Amino acid sequence: MGKNTEHSTAKTDSTPEQLTAKAISDVAVIGAVGRHSFGPTPQRPDGPSFDVRQRMRKELIERLDMMAYSHFITLTSNHQEWSAQRLRHRLKIWDAMVNRSLNGPRWSSRPDERLIWIGFPEKLEVNAHVHLLAAVDPDASSGNRAIQASRLPLLVDQAWKKIVSGGSTKCDILERGRVNWYVTKELKFGDRWEDFILSQEFQTSW
Repeated sequence: MGKNTEHSTAKTDSTPEQLTAKAISDVAVIGAVGRHSFGPTPQRPDGPSFDVRQRMRKELIERLDMMAYSHFITLTSNHQEWSAQRLRHRLKIWDAMVNRSLNGPRWSSRPDERLIWIGFPEKLEVNAHVHLLAAVDPDASSGNRAIQASRLPLLVDQAWKKIVSGGSTKCDILERGRVNWYVTKELKFGDRWEDFILSQEFQTSW
């Protein structure tokens, strides 16, 4: 997998564990608890051992368990092979389309109202798809925004199928349980720590 260098930072003498701790801390603020706390995308650690990766994954899951994500979304290519960069490009377009539907034509100037998510790509080489933990703005509880938020599964599906021919989607209310173990299962492979995607990365892209 190619590294995403757009958001990389200068190397430091920090250990993989310290870098991971910062990454987990930054991931935490992406949830509904910290919707207004956006900082730079953290650098991911390179080449940790299997035991360290397992510990990193466990710590990330513990953080995710604390988040107020509202939906579990899966976006599939239906057996297409994609690069990580190609997936990111499609997610950027999809994110814009869904947020426009949710929040109207001025969606890009309202970052606190946007759909917040963290994405975990899988099987890019044979059947590219991505699992997202997503949070709808909890203040979208009345008027047109509430109506649109209730239609999120339809909006997710319509946007993705306009971008990906033959693609499919699944969008469910998030049920607590082992979903965080499921979406992070490929993080046991060292290079996958370079691939997870935060909606934060697209906040200033439009």
